[in-house]
Amino acid sequence: MYLPSKKISLYKIGIFVSIVLLILHLRGTLQSIFLVSLENTILVGREYRSEINRLRREKLNLYLQVRRLKSLKEENERLKRAFHFKKDKDIDLILGFVVGFEPSNWRRIAFVNIGKREKIKEGMYVVDENGYVVGKVYSVGEHFSQVEFLNDPDFSLYVFIGSNNRGLLEGTLGGKIKVMYMEKYKKVSVGDKVWVESVVSHLPLEIGKVCKVSKEDNSLFLDIEVQPSSKLFSSQMIFILREE
Repeated sequence: MYLPSKKISLYKIGIFVSIVLLILHLRGTLQSIFLVSLENTILVGREYRSEINRLRREKLNLYLQVRRLKSLKEENERLKRAFHFKKDKDIDLILGFVVGFEPSNWRRIAFVNIGKREKIKEGMYVVDENGYVVGKVYSVGEHFSQVEFLNDPDFSLYVFIGSNNRGLLEGTLGGKIKVMYMEKYKKVSVGDKVWVESVVSHLPLEIGKVCKVSKEDNSLFLDIEVQPSSKLFSSQMIFILREE
């Protein structure tokens, strides 16, 4: 009387066991598939990161090459302009390279790699590739010289403004360039050229232009500020006007 029920129970148990075994088998298979997929993902990720790093290195190298080529092109253009200036004016320009600066927060002095060996002397004018004055030789050693820029607080040089006005150009602690001791009655206007004459060849060399003129009630002189024509510190190359 109870045999059919027992057979049904055994049948259900068999089905249950089969399902459990199937689940266990599928679980193992899925775990294997997951592990293999995980390994592949990790390998692909490593390869991807390696490729990204390689591309980044290539990009950096290309960027540095482009910058170097651009720098060389600019340097070549400066040399061409300096050559034309030298040829047109029939003057002796000596090329030098800035190798360092005075370790001071207020001095504006550079060290260049030419000196007595190249017959450089103190007081010689220093110009850029366009012939604009940037400073003068401050001191000279056998292989190196110091160049004092226009905006150095100790810089001073007698200059012309316009056609015949004369004054003393000086640098300031704040980096500005001014012309001192110009009497109030002198006619000076914004835009007037500030220049100096070379010692031997008497060549007019431009320094800059007047950018500000004011009159103080309690002063006998004009307050004149100058904008230099050259971009100071813009290049590692300088040219010294050598005159014997």
